[in-house]
Amino acid sequence: MDCYIKHIQLGNEFCLDIDHEVLIKQGVIFPLSRVEFRLLYFLVINQGQVVPFKKLKNYAWKMPFTVTRHELYVYISRIRKKLDSGNHNHLICIRNVGYVLKISKHNCSGRVE
Repeated sequence: MDCYIKHIQLGNEFCLDIDHEVLIKQGVIFPLSRVEFRLLYFLVINQGQVVPFKKLKNYAWKMPFTVTRHELYVYISRIRKKLDSGNHNHLICIRNVGYVLKISKHNCSGRVE
């Protein structure tokens, strides 16, 4: 049986490990909760596009009617703490619409997807 670890390289400093559901930032592993991983993964696959609040909640919780916008904000702020450093804000809120992730996405061979 082949053991294949799938990563999505995000710019020069980040890598999202799909198999272990962790964010790797400059070689440091940041564990993600299941919800944090789902939110970040959905933002990564929609990178550069505004993802509406409702779509994020649908993807991360599967039962979005039980989740408030404040709860979504709490998880987004946890992800921001792991992503952002200094003056870089990679996860941007578009008021009353949703969020957009702005990081160059590369696959492991270095090609832009």
